[in-house]
Amino acid sequence: MVIQFMWNYVDEQGNPSRRRGRTTCADIQNMPPGTRIHIEVNENNIPCNIPESTLLGTYLGVVARDPVLAPISFPDWRNKGMEPYKKKKLAEVESKFEFPGHIRHWILQSLGVKWRNHKTTLKAEHWDSRPIQEILETVPAGVDQLQWCQLVNKWSKPEDQPTPRSGERLDVIVVVVLKCNIIMYYRKGLQKNSANAKKQTCPHTMGRVSSVRRQKETSITDRLQLWKINRMHKDGTWSSDDAMQRWAQACNLLAQEGLTPEEGNIEANERVFAIVMGPEHSGRVRTQGFGVTPTRFFPQSKNEEGSGSGSSFGQIASLREEFISFRDNQAREFASFRDEMRQFMQETQRNHPPHGGSEMGGNDNLSDA
Repeated sequence: MVIQFMWNYVDEQGNPSRRRGRTTCADIQNMPPGTRIHIEVNENNIPCNIPESTLLGTYLGVVARDPVLAPISFPDWRNKGMEPYKKKKLAEVESKFEFPGHIRHWILQSLGVKWRNHKTTLKAEHWDSRPIQEILETVPAGVDQLQWCQLVNKWSKPEDQPTPRSGERLDVIVVVVLKCNIIMYYRKGLQKNSANAKKQTCPHTMGRVSSVRRQKETSITDRLQLWKINRMHKDGTWSSDDAMQRWAQACNLLAQEGLTPEEGNIEANERVFAIVMGPEHSGRVRTQGFGVTPTRFFPQSKNEEGSGSGSSFGQIASLREEFISFRDNQAREFASFRDEMRQFMQETQRNHPPHGGSEMGGNDNLSDA
């Protein structure tokens, strides 16, 4: 079972309170030698049996945060220096769990994500406006002191500071300083855009329950119906207005064909799901859990393009073309804006010469008078 430390705190009124501490999975770590937990996988090679797969996910998080097995001092999970540690982590997991050998890649992927999330959490909770020396001295629980110093020193380097991602919309304010003939560009909205990106318009209601586990519990393989279940509260309300509107749109599209989502027409539901939700993002498939990629989930999309069963993929391709066209139009508009600004700068320099030249012209006029 999963064991969690309970730490004693004192609230604002001086009353003692207990809070959940770090998860350690002590029962798993203390299992007798040779004892392993059996893991089953589904058709997508994702752990699916309950509660064993839940224990596996929790234990992977413990291994990913282990300073001995997974040092946080490395800058990247793909660093060659991490290879020996990856083998050690995989061996540690295999000593506690029995699973098919072909999901070792999924295990390493999950460890990598949890390792990066651990570093991200450390930075969010401890990297602030305090002096670096004070941050160095405040070593978080469960973190090696030397690794913490190396990580903080890396955060303090200029090249590790956050930079705008390509493609982000930036509100540009152009300030023309005539006296010095300098054009200064101020970019605003970075923090606003970052905050908006974190706001989910269609959040799920599963909590720590994975989509694979929900699929196992409900025996539902239809992605449209599974998506609905994952966004409904226990009282029957939707997680957001956007989720409710998307479901209504899907129902209307099916009604045009004389169908309903509950009839179980998987082909029709899948086609409508692709239209309402849009193209799948690279590296993941909606409702199918971590590790499932579009190439693996839609193998027929490569060999059966244009067939009746591949109609949904035609919709996805059409949406992709629309997106590319929109992106190209935005690029042309930006190029036009850049040319206009260059012309504006040239005209400004001609109409507003340096301050010294203006004074000389003024003296000539006085002498003529």
